[in-house]
Amino acid sequence: AKQTHTTKKEETINTASNALAEKTKLGQSSRKSILYELNNQRSKKTRVESNNDFHSLCRVFNAFLSGCGRESVDVSNAKMLMILSQTFYFVDEEQQGGGRGGVGTEEVGDVDTNTTPQDKSSGTTISKTTQDRERRIYVKNE
Repeated sequence: AKQTHTTKKEETINTASNALAEKTKLGQSSRKSILYELNNQRSKKTRVESNNDFHSLCRVFNAFLSGCGRESVDVSNAKMLMILSQTFYFVDEEQQGGGRGGVGTEEVGDVDTNTTPQDKSSGTTISKTTQDRERRIYVKNE
């Protein structure tokens, strides 16, 4: 059953990517619809749970940008997608730092959840939220 779900998800991603990459009015409509859904999703949940899902999102973003032309509607849609690309993230629990193709990372040392770390340069306390944000991987073009 899991294999069927994965295959179905891949088919859906491929279909969406093909529609988004179209340089037609239908492609523009598809890109507008994806922006609407991504904008709605960001108010619900912005953390992407798995590495595979994150890479699928990257594929969709790449297809979206590939389909954009020089028309003003495409330019505004591409701008909005770039803003939204900073919203969705994946926390790689296994790999702290170290770059990987297609994703941006920030190197972070071991995080001790029992203490509140200090910023070495200013001596200020670093919040748990800041620590969590530093471990996130965001969409980034190679």
